[in-house]
Amino acid sequence: MKFDKLLKSGKKLICDGAMGTQLIERGLGAGECPELWNIEKPEMIKAIHSAYIEAGAQMIITNTFGGNLPKLKNYNLQDKADVINRKAVEIALAASSGRAAVLGGIGPTGQFLEPLGTYSKEEFREIFHRQSKSLADAGAEAIIIETMTDVNELAAAVEAAVSTKLPVAASMSFAKDINRDDYHTIMGVDVKTFVNRAEECGAGIICVNCGTGPQDILKIVERIIALTSLPVMAEPNAGLPQYKNGQTFYRQSPEEFASEAALIFKAGALIVGGCCGTTPEHIRKLSVLLNK
Repeated sequence: MKFDKLLKSGKKLICDGAMGTQLIERGLGAGECPELWNIEKPEMIKAIHSAYIEAGAQMIITNTFGGNLPKLKNYNLQDKADVINRKAVEIALAASSGRAAVLGGIGPTGQFLEPLGTYSKEEFREIFHRQSKSLADAGAEAIIIETMTDVNELAAAVEAAVSTKLPVAASMSFAKDINRDDYHTIMGVDVKTFVNRAEECGAGIICVNCGTGPQDILKIVERIIALTSLPVMAEPNAGLPQYKNGQTFYRQSPEEFASEAALIFKAGALIVGGCCGTTPEHIRKLSVLLNK
């Protein structure tokens, strides 16, 4: 099931939900590398993908959010970067068996560009090019750049991903401003700057993910739709994060999530999935509502 064919169908589409939430439920410990499970516990990753597909997801995202070199260096796994990314795609394709499109997921490096950090844009572009190429060569049907907060890092990632000739979705994570009905990333990027820059760099889909729940994501999507003619995608969390005894959790039930996320479709988004805290049951409830 090719990604571009899904887009051209004109139908509203459902993406999968959180990977990290499912890994933690299956025993991923604090300080462990989630992407290493692609090598050490591939059947676990396959089971997660399969659960989302069975719940109604028409596209799934590989377990490669932290599969770039700077992130993997934190675990002394930089030498395994290519095999980790390739294996993730292989697992997702096996789980899909043609039932869902496979998107190669790329997250931020956790580092800063000069002058705040030590990396140049060219170095960032090379980091993202290497990951994008690994994902594309292994058979990913599209690339999604997720949870970015720095528009210059986003630009480097999108430009690198576009070079693979695959469709590219560009996504940033926003939070509501205090005492103002507006949204910015933690690096101060507003929605208009994000959309303009993503389009300039060649993104084919404009996305917002993480950071907040469906109600705020809806407002951000409305702003994005007013700024672009490109397809729009959204992946809200299962509500706002809650903290207790050093743990992060999300209270929004599958029913509440689905009811609110369905409004994002009504606002004009083409693709809706879930981010932190969402489970196959959240996606199942959304799928049921969409197909009523």
